[in-house]
Amino acid sequence: MAKSVRLLIIYCILLIVFIFCYECRFFGILKGYSGAKTKGYDAAMRKATRGHPLSYKDEMRNKRVSSKRSPVERFFAFTKRVCKVGHVTVTTVARVKVKMIVTGIVFNVYHLASAKSKLET
Repeated sequence: MAKSVRLLIIYCILLIVFIFCYECRFFGILKGYSGAKTKGYDAAMRKATRGHPLSYKDEMRNKRVSSKRSPVERFFAFTKRVCKVGHVTVTTVARVKVKMIVTGIVFNVYHLASAKSKLET
């Protein structure tokens, strides 16, 4: 009984983390346009061009944006590299959502296992 309750709690936590990763575009983290006007908060990283290097202010801004993007990018890199979900073969939106939820659970369990193994050594 206690083991099933612990597993349920872990599953709920992992699902919440996945939902955050999946819905991150709500926060404007994944806007990748440079130079174009955006609606709302502009979270695009600045790019240097030939003859126009980045200012110190823009470099610090890029670090700030990168720190917000990196957890989300890490999730999608993992799913593409390990879970082979670079191209989804299911055809309906509902099935894609289910597949991404399962992929998020796999991601969280994988990293939980790797963190546990690091603590044991």
